Amino acid sequence: MAIDWGRVARGVGTGYLSAKIANTEANDALQADIIRAAGLEYHTKTRPEFEATEKKRASEYKQISLLLGSEEAADYFDANEFILGDGKSVERVQSFLDNKNIKKGAFKDYIPTTNYADRYNTRATSLEERSAQIHQNLGMRQGGIGNSVIEGLVRTFRCKYIFYTKS
Repeated sequence: MAIDWGRVARGVGTGYLSAKIANTEANDALQADIIRAAGLEYHTKTRPEFEATEKKRASEYKQISLLLGSEEAADYFDANEFILGDGKSVERVQSFLDNKNIKKGAFKDYIPTTNYADRYNTRATSLEERSAQIHQNLGMRQGGIGNSVIEGLVRTFRCKYIFYTKS
């Protein structure tokens, strides 16, 4: 009785390849779940919170600008993080002015180093960089799932979220 080494090698190779394929599938599924969760978090929580905060911040900026009679004053308070978009910025500015005995016209000669639009663009860029991490860190690795799969997963969850929230 002779040992058929060809059959043995084929059996070992088939077993190894089956295990390797199963492992790769499991890793891809895990990565897909991570991307799905990251995309869902971004589109359902991070982005809407950012947009709501920015609307409040813009409103508070306008209120402070009207209250103090100058955009320069509002720029000063926005640049120094008094305007946060939390609904308490006007009170925070009023209390600061009262505590320091600063009059409303004190900011007429203030020259801002940045304006509201520049600071908004910086905040928006920061948010977009967080979104880009979904694509760069998770998908563009050797052996990782491709960019089109990531786009599909993120877009699918975003569409499902929009569909379910509008119904």
